[in-house]
Amino acid sequence: MNLPVIMPLVIPLSTAILSLLPWRSPQIGRLLSVAGTLLLLADAVWLLATVWQDGIQVSTIGNWPAPVGIVFVADLFS
Repeated sequence: MNLPVIMPLVIPLSTAILSLLPWRSPQIGRLLSVAGTLLLLADAVWLLATVWQDGIQVSTIGNWPAPVGIVFVADLFS
């Protein structure tokens, strides 16, 4: 599994789940949102550097082929 390719899906999902936990404190929710945004930016830079250096990155979830499984692809265009 290629970690920087799937992190743009995992980071916002986990940030959304974590921001529901402190529902009585909106300040903590805002801090979690900013932290998630910064993590997503860091992953985008990491993914750009990886694609720039190593070429197209592909990650198949569950090792299923493309018509059946979910395939994440990162290249310089996308």
